[in-house]
Amino acid sequence: MKAMRFISLCIFACLFLSACQLGQSPEDIAATMMAETAAAASPTPVPSETPQPTSTNTPLPPTKTPLPSATPTLTATPGPFTYADDFSVENKKAWGPCAQCEWVDGTLVVGPFEPGSNPGESLNFVLCIVCGEHSYYRMSVDVTFIDGQVDRFFGVVGPVTDDHIFYTGISPWQIYTIRDYDYEAGVLRRLAQENSSVVAPSTQTNHLEIEVKPASDGASDIYFTLNGKNVYILYGQSSVPSFVGLGMSFHSVTVAYDNFMYEETEVQP
Repeated sequence: MKAMRFISLCIFACLFLSACQLGQSPEDIAATMMAETAAAASPTPVPSETPQPTSTNTPLPPTKTPLPSATPTLTATPGPFTYADDFSVENKKAWGPCAQCEWVDGTLVVGPFEPGSNPGESLNFVLCIVCGEHSYYRMSVDVTFIDGQVDRFFGVVGPVTDDHIFYTGISPWQIYTIRDYDYEAGVLRRLAQENSSVVAPSTQTNHLEIEVKPASDGASDIYFTLNGKNVYILYGQSSVPSFVGLGMSFHSVTVAYDNFMYEETEVQP
């Protein structure tokens, strides 16, 4: 304590001399000195540790809002299949193999086939491949006799399945025939044959149609039409997909086909 008092007196003396020189009063010097002495005697407090912020459960940001998916492009509802061919353009991909087929002046010329080209059945035909197989449909075509034997038949085939080929043929002598080549039974059935004025004679053009319609109990009926007149109906056939095409029985005949049309029939469930 004696040392502390001595130090204070020395400091007071120095400040008193300085104050005298600076013009301060002894009272001001004494007050300043006492304040500084008290400050020196009090230890400087150690700063306390800065408190850490308490933990809180901050919710995570919401998940990324999914972008709306692209609006699907509207596609046309598949409808009944149709195919038309006026034979103005050669389209071999649409038709099956045919050794005696040629596109001439906007028609499909078929024949003449050589004798013995199909000796077992005497029936040559070319299928409409692009038409595919359907259970119910309507097909039509125009056909004109060009040259050859007038006692032979030419026309259309359909329905065509693994077990049956139905054939509608006409001749320039105004005769029509409807046949069932039944491969399952191994027989050829003549369903109808008649000499009729419904067939246009000689080199006049004839319009042939075949239509397969749904019937009761899941069966189908087949309508054979010549020049707008129905000449035969085959009832109660199995409703199975089938092909259609152009056909010619026997040989040495040349004809021209035109305005082929195929329309699948849409059946409501």
